[in-house]
Amino acid sequence: MRYFILFLSCIICLQALSQKRKVKEAFYVFDEHWESAKDLEHASYFMNMIPENDSVFICRYYKKDGPMVRQESYLDADLTIPNGRFAWYNEKGIIDSSGMVWRNKKDGYWHYYNDTIKTIRVKKYDKGRWLYTEDMLQKKKTYADGTIEDIIPGDTTRHVAANFPGGLAGWRKYMERNLEIPNRFKNLNQEGGKGVVVVVFLINKEGFINIEYITRSCEYSLDAEALRIIGKGPNWIPATIHGEKVAFSQMQGITFNYGH
Repeated sequence: MRYFILFLSCIICLQALSQKRKVKEAFYVFDEHWESAKDLEHASYFMNMIPENDSVFICRYYKKDGPMVRQESYLDADLTIPNGRFAWYNEKGIIDSSGMVWRNKKDGYWHYYNDTIKTIRVKKYDKGRWLYTEDMLQKKKTYADGTIEDIIPGDTTRHVAANFPGGLAGWRKYMERNLEIPNRFKNLNQEGGKGVVVVVFLINKEGFINIEYITRSCEYSLDAEALRIIGKGPNWIPATIHGEKVAFSQMQGITFNYGH
């Protein structure tokens, strides 16, 4: 049997939903071979499991003192039914690919990125069935039946992006008042350091925020602070198309500076 070691004073409570017990945030540590580690000191990686509700369990895997390696989502507390957002990251913490899973089947849009976090390819699935691929470099769209067509850019002249209340000045003021440098990051960088985290989130037609995923990871505590500061912020001003409010996907970077 494999044993997982709990750290950071969190309580492990991975019980089946059928037992009606509240599942709490938990941490697990692994060695360089992704086997259970004795403790954090002897670990190379760790996983943070966060239950968002009774049917969404998000697992983020990190290098012990570095960026995220991957994100997984599950439908059940035992982490046996893949369901939700999955993402993979390169050695620098830059997202490589991401997409949604429906009960262990790829579903919806899957995005593939280059090192500048620019989408270079998109694949569309319907509950495991591949529908088409858009190649942004070749500007071609290939369907499952072999049909290929050119990608024609849409008209964005009447699009107005979502905006933070008060614009850039409002965003800076909000950051100055609320952003915190986590103690973990300070301990890892006692002589001072800088980190950048980039988060993608959805702003609905009413301006409410729904965190999607991280596209540039730095380190666990900075990632967690970036998710917190965006998630607890005020509603945004919704995006519009031809004057009509629409949902909008926003990519927001946050820079952390720590020094003596």
